[in-house]
Amino acid sequence: MTMMNLSPHNIYLLLALVFVIIFVLLAFKLFTASQTSSANKTTLSSKASTETPAFFENIVIRAGFTPDVVLHVAASVGQACEHRLAKAIVSEAQTRKLPINAVQDFKLHTGYGMTGNVDGRIIAVGSYTLMQELGINTLLSPEKANELQKEGTSVIYISINSYLAGIITITKLLPAS
Repeated sequence: MTMMNLSPHNIYLLLALVFVIIFVLLAFKLFTASQTSSANKTTLSSKASTETPAFFENIVIRAGFTPDVVLHVAASVGQACEHRLAKAIVSEAQTRKLPINAVQDFKLHTGYGMTGNVDGRIIAVGSYTLMQELGINTLLSPEKANELQKEGTSVIYISINSYLAGIITITKLLPAS
């Protein structure tokens, strides 16, 4: 058996082939991992929407905003989501007969909240963590944020064009009228 004489050109081709094979294998592994992760997130998201009912409790707004505007944009983004907290916000907007407009570029941040464009404004609706990740100043320390989130109450932050516009509280219990 004779040994094949490999020229530098053949060595480069062999190395390129090895890199392509490795790249294809890694891409396939990442693709299957993301499909599994995506399926799990969908299940968790769907499950959360049916577990416990949620009821609108209160809205606190910052100067320069009105409760109706803040609730309108939050409900407009929330209409694209099946989560129980989003449904509570949409329900309150409907009760107040506020317009619920179409949302563009909707994105669900599983476990944190949602973002989208409403009436040409960038809206974020979600947790303290989402606001921090988006670089939005909540004007609250993490300790104060945790204090607001008492037993059975969820605190939802709403930002308009990267400014905190208001905070909505949602409760598991039907609030007293």
